[in-house]
Amino acid sequence: MRRHVISVAEAERIVLDHAEVAQSETISIGDAIGRVLREPICTDRDQPPFDRVAMDGYAFAFDAWAGGLRSFAVAAIQKAGAPAATLDDPGQCIEIMTGAVLPQGCDCVVRYEDTTIENRTMRISASVTIVRHQNVHRQGSDFHTNDQLLTPGHILAPPDIAILAAVGKATVMVNRQPAITVISTGDELVDLDSSLKPYQIRPSNSYGIVAALRALGLGSVKTVHCRDDKEDLSRSLDLALEQSRVLIITGGVSMGKYDFVPEVLDERGIAVHFHKVRQRPGKPFWFGSGRDGTVVFALPGNPVSAIVCFYRYVKPWLHRHTGMTMIPAEVAVLAAGITFRKAFTRFMPARLRCSAQGQITAETVETGGSGNFGAMAHCQGCIELSETIDDFPAGAIVPVHRWSCLAAST
Repeated sequence: MRRHVISVAEAERIVLDHAEVAQSETISIGDAIGRVLREPICTDRDQPPFDRVAMDGYAFAFDAWAGGLRSFAVAAIQKAGAPAATLDDPGQCIEIMTGAVLPQGCDCVVRYEDTTIENRTMRISASVTIVRHQNVHRQGSDFHTNDQLLTPGHILAPPDIAILAAVGKATVMVNRQPAITVISTGDELVDLDSSLKPYQIRPSNSYGIVAALRALGLGSVKTVHCRDDKEDLSRSLDLALEQSRVLIITGGVSMGKYDFVPEVLDERGIAVHFHKVRQRPGKPFWFGSGRDGTVVFALPGNPVSAIVCFYRYVKPWLHRHTGMTMIPAEVAVLAAGITFRKAFTRFMPARLRCSAQGQITAETVETGGSGNFGAMAHCQGCIELSETIDDFPAGAIVPVHRWSCLAAST
């Protein structure tokens, strides 16, 4: 155990060192949205798989046009999904629909808009220039058979599901999701359907963390609430450790007489890797693991501390555990200067705005304390200010930890 207060960078390193990549499982592509891909996805045939017509119009032989022919008798009509027709007479054409196979004997297509039709004869407008393979999407021009389209570690988005279907993948190998238990602690917490006494509050932390897990595509989440009672906490932790791979605890982790979390975890053989980080908010953050690979994140109970610690440490752990390709850290430009003279890393909720030129600007919001959850309203994330710097002028570039993947406001 590191009994001294460690830096944010050291805390991050220790957390990620305990992020063993999960096993894989095979699921239906209908259930795969947001999951992390564990296999390469390759084309099962050329794309397009045939010379595909790209416009509604008429297909004909380019050499006939190059030889001076401008009028073509319409010999047939071909729709998408039908076998390729054959044009035997170069003086004729075939009316064709977008997506259809290019008929044999044809090598270009002219749009309806560039023609006139009279008595089943198509005439190409004099102003139109024709080139061979015009309006034809050539076979294999996008990809060839066995070309790789998606790589392991990729988070499957809706277009990726379409790709899986296009290459015939009814099922796909993805990372198995960890079973997670979110545990809130505190006698002062009362659930939403109960009336509040003056000295009680609602359990905002657990709802916020569960929502954050859902936003990451993690569905196997249980929630538990424990009173500030060692026996109650012990029973809940025994069950959670039996059922879950990941425990996220809020509250009960500081120095108070009723902060039993570190003690109870120690009694259950959970090795503490650190307790306290040089950061504000969130200094009492606790992290440990069990011999069976279980990991425990014990976050401070104050709402801003809990959400900051989740996005700064728990989210990166989950990314690595699920095999996700790590996304480069986002940065933003400070809208106004900030100065502080403390040797700790500071996290500040911020409104992120995107200019017309594409620059992300961070406008910080002063919380007045880590219990002020209302300060996070209309904030898209938080910025991170290094403990090694005292003065951050307007225009300084700082790391951003975004609450979600939603774009910044303008």
